[in-house]
Amino acid sequence: MRKITIVAVILSGMLFSSTPAANACGGTLTSISAGVKRMHEFAKDHRARILIFANPAASTTAPPPAVLKDYLNMIGHQSEIVYNLADAEKELKDSSYDAVITSLVDAARLSTKTATIVLLSKKLPKAEKASAEKQYRYLIKDPSDGMAYLGAIYKIMNLKAYMAQHRV
Repeated sequence: MRKITIVAVILSGMLFSSTPAANACGGTLTSISAGVKRMHEFAKDHRARILIFANPAASTTAPPPAVLKDYLNMIGHQSEIVYNLADAEKELKDSSYDAVITSLVDAARLSTKTATIVLLSKKLPKAEKASAEKQYRYLIKDPSDGMAYLGAIYKIMNLKAYMAQHRV
């Protein structure tokens, strides 16, 4: 009887310890962390220089610029923050940036030939959003979503790497 009890306890322990993982919030969290890990690995080889144009007069619901800068730097990119148009123009003229993160109002006033504009466009009317989608290639619809920033930067750097490789 004692042997049967021991075997039953061992088998039930094996049964309950090998239950499949539930695909609920934990599964989603695992896939998000895997995506961030891939972006981090990509950033090691394709480090982007990013200018964050955070005009205090512009009303965006983006995270604070310092938080966004720390997040991008943590992933492996190099980012800087400017708060007015004159500083943004000076930075774009003096340094080479891969991307500029800004709002729609400020994007229209910026002049850049080398950096790609990544537009924050959470609360735009439909007509303005359609126009912005035609004019700017990369729109971040939810500025609080860190993966949206990483996805846009990933696409920009992939395109630049392709163009450099094929000399387009």
